[in-house]
Amino acid sequence: MEDQKENTITIDSIKYNVNEFTDIQKSLTAHIRDLSNKIQIATFEIQQKEFARKAVIRELLEEIHAPIISKFKEDEET
Repeated sequence: MEDQKENTITIDSIKYNVNEFTDIQKSLTAHIRDLSNKIQIATFEIQQKEFARKAVIRELLEEIHAPIISKFKEDEET
């Protein structure tokens, strides 16, 4: 006898056996899982974009302050 992998979904702290669902319920469950995956990917991509934005801001600030730092170093040397 083959062990059937448990296929469950938990909604509002209640665990449901998807194998006992109707075809419509199984389809809706697939949509929920797909949307959850897409939300997880979108969240990750937002985090990446926020990190990249911060890096570009740091680069801009370095460019803005570079002439000031260069001038300060020149003044120190003289």
